[in-house]
Amino acid sequence: MPAEAKLKHYSNEHNKHCRVFSGSVTSHKLMDHWPSQPETFRERLAKYAVAVQELAQRLLRLIAEGLGLDSQFFEGDLTGGETMMNVNYYPRCPDPSLTLGIRPHSDRYILTVLSQGDVTGLQVKHKGRWIGVQPMRNAFVVNFGLQLEVRSHHIASTLWKKRAHDS
Repeated sequence: MPAEAKLKHYSNEHNKHCRVFSGSVTSHKLMDHWPSQPETFRERLAKYAVAVQELAQRLLRLIAEGLGLDSQFFEGDLTGGETMMNVNYYPRCPDPSLTLGIRPHSDRYILTVLSQGDVTGLQVKHKGRWIGVQPMRNAFVVNFGLQLEVRSHHIASTLWKKRAHDS
């Protein structure tokens, strides 16, 4: 879309349901707040949101089994609610040192499924150092969130640290 069309949705207000700066898709009930242009945007984003949510549910079942828990362990209130999807657009910048994306943070939700596209800049902190995560074609980055650690009673964290230490 042309820049002037996108500007209608631009906002720094975090309470807006959809904004070009960072749009949050929390429910199909909010589809009316999503941009209506391009014409297929709402339909495609809704299908994508459902597919990613199904992927996350499958991953959680596999994680539970890997932790020696019942495959349905994460089902219920924690994963049966609404999905939040942030759609961020970072235009190319000729001097990346001038850019600032999302501030350093821990993912608070149970699981984050991230499609980087072909955008570099994602970093993870490991042993006190920031390490760049290079985008991979047709792949997702999956982050374990703080709720996964809490819900699994720190089982996931303990296993992760043990495996990292052993390797």
